[in-house]
Amino acid sequence: MESLEKNIDRLKDRFNFTKDEISILNSIKKYEVESIALTTEGGFKKETGEFDATGLGGGLYKICIKYFEPHTSQMKVVCLIPEKLADKDFNSEC
Repeated sequence: MESLEKNIDRLKDRFNFTKDEISILNSIKKYEVESIALTTEGGFKKETGEFDATGLGGGLYKICIKYFEPHTSQMKVVCLIPEKLADKDFNSEC
């Protein structure tokens, strides 16, 4: 878990997140993070975290984090950086 926590910190250092996204990242660190995924092509669906390579549906996100929330006993998904707001700097950072 510690290495994934460090990866969340690296994400915060590497990308320009909104204040709300930074707050989400900070709150996720206390949970068991299962995976962190980034993409430069296509994106992740916010509700499910499912990857969509076509990007045709819109409303996709560039970063997807899956984590386990113990008090609800559920796997949760959070998607950050909307595709429409990702700029060329995001693609060069990945």
